[in-house]
Amino acid sequence: LFLNPDTEVRPGAVETLARLLESRPAVGAAGPRTRGSDGTIQVSTGPDLTPLSELRQRRLVLGVARRDAWALAQAEALLAREHEPAWVSGSCLVARRTALEAVGGFDERFFLYEEDADLCRRLRLAGWDVVFTPEAEVKHHLGRSMSKAPRRARLEYHRSHRLYYARHNGPLS
Repeated sequence: LFLNPDTEVRPGAVETLARLLESRPAVGAAGPRTRGSDGTIQVSTGPDLTPLSELRQRRLVLGVARRDAWALAQAEALLAREHEPAWVSGSCLVARRTALEAVGGFDERFFLYEEDADLCRRLRLAGWDVVFTPEAEVKHHLGRSMSKAPRRARLEYHRSHRLYYARHNGPLS
């Protein structure tokens, strides 16, 4: 279980995620639904990172942050059902040890950002499933880690994106 220090695990969440892995041997990693400190849904899954997918994702994330009705409704609908996204948030992620060992675990060159998207992509490329389930829920006090060093966080955001794109999307992207 990987858990950010700015999260609160709801009762039964870890057990639900563990049961999901136990009952489905093809699942390499799973993540729960996350909500903010005030209970607002957080976008904690997404597609593989490409310029177009990131524009769409950013629009949704910013809409949720602004509390736009369309964005909240879209995020709630998307995160109301179990599905297999390209990645689940590393703020709370449970992974099968054999799956982690098969892909070498997290790449330590990533810091703060995209380590989850990279890990999930490598898991899927190795034949593992990645699953999101709303049956488990975690409260994520988003941004507390970043607020201590915002300039460093912004630098790491861009550095991690460049690393992800170079590894998975090629030099042109």
